[in-house]
Amino acid sequence: MQDVDKHVDEQHDDLHEKIENGFQKAVEGVHGESIPNECMTILPKASHPLRVRIEPVIYLLSSAMSKPTIKTRAQELRRAGMSIRSITNSLGVSKSSVSLWCKEIPLTHAQSQKLRAAAIEAGRRGRLIGARKNREAKARIVNDFEAAGKKIANKLSSREALLIGAAVYWGEGSKVGQLSFVNSDKDMVLFMHRWFRTALGVVSDDFIPRIYINQVHRDRKGVIEAYWAHLLGLPLEQFRSTVFIHRESKKKYQNHDQYYGLLSLRVRRSTHLKYKILGLIQGLKCSTFR
Repeated sequence: MQDVDKHVDEQHDDLHEKIENGFQKAVEGVHGESIPNECMTILPKASHPLRVRIEPVIYLLSSAMSKPTIKTRAQELRRAGMSIRSITNSLGVSKSSVSLWCKEIPLTHAQSQKLRAAAIEAGRRGRLIGARKNREAKARIVNDFEAAGKKIANKLSSREALLIGAAVYWGEGSKVGQLSFVNSDKDMVLFMHRWFRTALGVVSDDFIPRIYINQVHRDRKGVIEAYWAHLLGLPLEQFRSTVFIHRESKKKYQNHDQYYGLLSLRVRRSTHLKYKILGLIQGLKCSTFR
């Protein structure tokens, strides 16, 4: 048993020496100072030999990284042209301390210009990052509301669909003369085309579409007519002649080749349908909200 204890003591002493040497080399290599022997201690032999006291770390922070050393290093970095903020981040000290230490150190004109350019570039990058985050936040909000809207309006009852179509016609349909809905928004035109068929029972052959567009698009006539015919699923023969508006457009649009004009969607023999829609509109005017 005595031999075993002796072997353990030898291992403990050897480990103690290795730990001391390791700390000494690490600190001397970085800071050029040695840790006093009284700071290098190990817990009693009865305890686990790998449990090293924290005194070396405390000494490392309080002595080897003392404020005079940090101050000197901060001043060296300032003379090299580094900004106060960069020095603060590099050394891990307060900005006020770095400012105090370096307030008497002048910068050259070239250093000042370099820092100014860096600040401008940092501001530009910050604005870009901020703008990107704002766009991403907006996109998330829009997507959330779109998902909620689709969930709410996913399935409409016959009554809901009838009233919604009447409200849309109230805003965009003809109130005098023949029944006619006019719009350039393809989704709204498609919605009303579906509404006429499903809510009012209009058959496809009774639709009379007509396109209205500025004369500057005359050379695109075939493309525009094919676009609306394909969208509505109606033959071109069912369309009335395209009307070109003879009015000079003062504004030049960038989406010239993506513009397809206004579509007027009329319905044959629709007098009674128009009266029905106008009656629904009057009902909406007098309606109350729960």
